[in-house]
Amino acid sequence: MRYDTADYAEGRLAGTIIKLDGKAVKLSHCFGDMMALVVDISTGQDKEVKLDDLDLSPIQLGYVNRGGEAYYLKRLPKREDWRQGLRYNNVSHHQMLGMGVVQLLSGDYPTFEEAHERVTAYEQNSVAFSRVFAVEMYGYLRYKGRDCVGKVGKDAKITLHPTFLYLTEALKEALNEH
Repeated sequence: MRYDTADYAEGRLAGTIIKLDGKAVKLSHCFGDMMALVVDISTGQDKEVKLDDLDLSPIQLGYVNRGGEAYYLKRLPKREDWRQGLRYNNVSHHQMLGMGVVQLLSGDYPTFEEAHERVTAYEQNSVAFSRVFAVEMYGYLRYKGRDCVGKVGKDAKITLHPTFLYLTEALKEALNEH
């Protein structure tokens, strides 16, 4: 969506996380002749940009690895929420939002083998190896924040529960991402 005035854009975008050139930025405010001040989340640097240069397409959320845990970020349903972008009050695990979006956009995940090694060595409780899959201590496999959808043996062999066999293709894709 493009805006007619900077004031209208400010009301819809101020304080939200959006994309600029494939990177996560937080829009501080809009001003002047359709300009915006954004902060690059990964570097903390301010930058003035044209509103038309912002990428307002939805950011695909998913697993984020932080502090020895894999957290599944998802949008929370909000009534009468007319703003675009991601904000701390419309995302689960909002404390992971800033740098989490940086990880989601970069696709920076360990391989399944690395993730499995970390949890079996008790280095981490859970590790995401893709945006949609994570492995947990004791061999649980999670998909999009759900409880256990499968098991991972000590030999790193994955077995999906019969109810979740439809995830076979998605799991193959996740394993081949690296």
